[in-house]
Amino acid sequence: MPAAILIPVSPFEEGKSRLAPVLSDGQRAALSQRFFRHVLDVAIGCVPAEHCLVISRSTAVLGLASRAGAQSILERQRGLNEALVQGTAVARTQGATGLLVLSGDLPLLDKEELDAMLALCANAPAVIAPDAGDTGTNALWLSPPGLIPYAFGEGSFARHCAALEAAGEQATVFRRRGLMCDVDSPEDLEQIRSDGWE
Repeated sequence: MPAAILIPVSPFEEGKSRLAPVLSDGQRAALSQRFFRHVLDVAIGCVPAEHCLVISRSTAVLGLASRAGAQSILERQRGLNEALVQGTAVARTQGATGLLVLSGDLPLLDKEELDAMLALCANAPAVIAPDAGDTGTNALWLSPPGLIPYAFGEGSFARHCAALEAAGEQATVFRRRGLMCDVDSPEDLEQIRSDGWE
């Protein structure tokens, strides 16, 4: 497995809490599931399904992943960065020489964008796709996997860049609309709807 994609996913019912002012609990869970299905479909369109790893505490999430042909990893402890360490260990055990951590919350992601990022990753030790505000990290390629500690969370883009610099590596920044557009607020949701997403 020269390259793999790792998608961390929270239980659907826990997702999109900041959309509570405009969506019911059920609507937010359905939206989270829809976003994940979309990202997984795009990922499987770019690499073999068995090279896609999904890590979650949710059996519903893992069931969807397995039925799509992806590998399912039951998250052992809470925390995004901890889950990514666990998933990275699995990928390395299977011989992955590079790993792309990909957000499951990218409704506008398309195959062309992800193919372009993976092509760039083929010749780079580190590629980062930030969010629209250059604060968060929506996709992170590291070769070898685990090249730097994961630092996802608010302000992660700057932390990942600093960690790479400290490791003597230059971060290649990759910006495409679908990779930059995550949905964290009612304003984000309204924006993608105004752009024609439904």
